[in-house]
Amino acid sequence: MTTIKIKSSHPSQGEFVLIEKKDFDPSQHELLEGESLNTDSSAGDAPTLAELMAGRDQLLARKGQLDDLELMLGQRASELAEREQALSTREAAVAEREQANEVEAQRLHDEAARLQATKDAATATASVPATTAATTEKPTKAAKA
Repeated sequence: MTTIKIKSSHPSQGEFVLIEKKDFDPSQHELLEGESLNTDSSAGDAPTLAELMAGRDQLLARKGQLDDLELMLGQRASELAEREQALSTREAAVAEREQANEVEAQRLHDEAARLQATKDAATATASVPATTAATTEKPTKAAKA
């Protein structure tokens, strides 16, 4: 077990605290002046062949997992591209329908205006003979008297 001295985080701990070198975290700890993280080759901290083989196996397993994830991400990217294309096609169809609806709404508005004009003309034409008939009847009644 290799230890290092770090500055204490609280006065109650004293001037320094001893921790294992492997537990040192630069974001949480500050080395005491004169301390170093350099490993001494004579300390015997070199990993054994079994440790190296286990580490290699772990790395290979992790690489396999990462390859699988990369393949899955590629498939999802393809799916998203297909969905985007379908969405784009739908948006174009909706825009086309909206334009057709606007044209039909304008046609119906024009048709309603034409029918109203025809109705107004028919009402005006029907009112004129009634007025003419009323003016011609009065002199006739007056002539009989």
